[in-house]
Amino acid sequence: MHASESADEMIDFDKPGFWKVCVALILSGFCAFSALYCVQPILPGFATGFGGGPAPAR
Repeated sequence: MHASESADEMIDFDKPGFWKVCVALILSGFCAFSALYCVQPILPGFATGFGGGPAPAR
């Protein structure tokens, strides 16, 4: 909270924008983790294509 903001400008549970903020946070978390885990099924293909494996990756 900045010094110029008052407590009335914050988003509370009873404010209309509360659920929009909650949905935005949930979707951003989902997108962050899906970006990390969406490439895992193709990692074995990369390992064979580049001639690597788990042991050389250390």
